[in-house]
Amino acid sequence: MKYRLMSGTLYSDKNEPLATIHQEFCTQEKQISTADGKHTCHTSVLSDRNDFSGDVHHKKYICTDESGSALLSADPEYREHEDPSEAGWPVNRMPVVDHAVVNMFGTQYCLVMENSGRYILSAPGGKNVLSIIHRGLKGGWNLDSSLRISPEILCGIFSFCRYIEQENEFLIV
Repeated sequence: MKYRLMSGTLYSDKNEPLATIHQEFCTQEKQISTADGKHTCHTSVLSDRNDFSGDVHHKKYICTDESGSALLSADPEYREHEDPSEAGWPVNRMPVVDHAVVNMFGTQYCLVMENSGRYILSAPGGKNVLSIIHRGLKGGWNLDSSLRISPEILCGIFSFCRYIEQENEFLIV
């Protein structure tokens, strides 16, 4: 299935709006709605409140339905040889986060950020099941899925992509 995400709205290949992502003001939370405006789920970043180091081992991305039940979750991971517990903390930057282990439908998938404009979701056997690619100067994103995934879950996975990208942003205080 092919989709397009423009300005927070997910469209089918027939240009029908399917779902919308709304950013919550001053938080990382995102509210996801159906095309008719019904809130169905939201995503957020959970972290250990006692940890201020920025270490992603203390974070979890979660997408819950309106009753609070988890639909999918993800554990962010550092790029190979970047884990501070193995390599130490870099002096002039944060360690790079480039993937997350996504728990969806009782299966663990790997969501990899190849670069800030290309994300791949792979099944346990290594088969790519979803690609999310930035459209360049046209703006927006193309999503191509070999799995039947609801529009709301696709928006949740896209939110996880943005969370991975935010892990690598330089913080200015």
